[in-house]
Amino acid sequence: MKNTNKKEKSRILLFYAAFAIILILATTAPHIIHWDGLISAKYAQSLVILLDLIIGYFLFQRYSKKLNKINKEKRLFENRLAESYKYIGKAHGEVEVLDIFFGYLQRFNKNAPNNKNFFTEILALLVVSVVKGDRGIIRFVNITSGRTITEYFFSRNNNQLKINLSNGKIIKNQSDAAPDSCMIISSDFDFGGLKCVLVFPRPTTKPNIELLKLLLNQIHSFFVTLKIESVKPSLKEDL
Repeated sequence: MKNTNKKEKSRILLFYAAFAIILILATTAPHIIHWDGLISAKYAQSLVILLDLIIGYFLFQRYSKKLNKINKEKRLFENRLAESYKYIGKAHGEVEVLDIFFGYLQRFNKNAPNNKNFFTEILALLVVSVVKGDRGIIRFVNITSGRTITEYFFSRNNNQLKINLSNGKIIKNQSDAAPDSCMIISSDFDFGGLKCVLVFPRPTTKPNIELLKLLLNQIHSFFVTLKIESVKPSLKEDL
C-alpha cells in the first residue's frame, strides 16, 4: 500500500514537472528562437507553442482520466464502507433482539402470577423490533383436529386485527391462509402436534424473515414444553 502511494505521488510530481517545462518553453520560445533557419523565427516560435499546447492537452487528458479513476474508486470505497456500517448496525440490532428474546425465556418462572402476559410480551418484541409494525397475532393450531388451541394478540395502539385465518391452510403451509393485506410466517415443524404461525399487517419494508422464523420456532418449542410440563403432575396423580 505504501509503495502504491509513493508511485502515485511520483506520477503527480512528474505531471506537474512536465506542465512546468511546457509552460517555460511556451513563454520563453519568443526569446530563445530569434534566428531564421529552414523556417522563419516567428513560424518556429508558433510551432513550439503549438507543440507545447498539444503535449499539454494530452497530459491534461491523461491526468483527468486518472482523477476520474481515483474518484470512482473513492466513491466505490465509500459505498462499501456505508454498506458495511449498515450491515454492522443491522447485525447489532438482530443480536440485541436475540439477547432480549432469550432473556425472556431464561427469566420465565412458571409460578409467577404474570405468566399470562408472557407470550404477548414476546409477540410485542417480534412485532415492534423485527417487523417494525404495530399489530400481530401468534396462533397455535392442532394439526389433527384443525382447531385453534390458543391465540395471542398484540397491538401497540389498541387497533384490532380483524382477519380470517384458515386453519386448514395453515396446517398445509399454504401462503394464502391469511389475506393479501397480511404476512403469515409458519414454524418449521409440527412439534407437539401443533402448527405455530405469526400473522401481521404487511409492512412497507420487508422484515427479516429468517430471524422471525428462528424466533417463532423457539416460541413453538417453548409453548409445547410448557404444555407437557403442565400435564406431568396430572399424569403422576393418575399413576
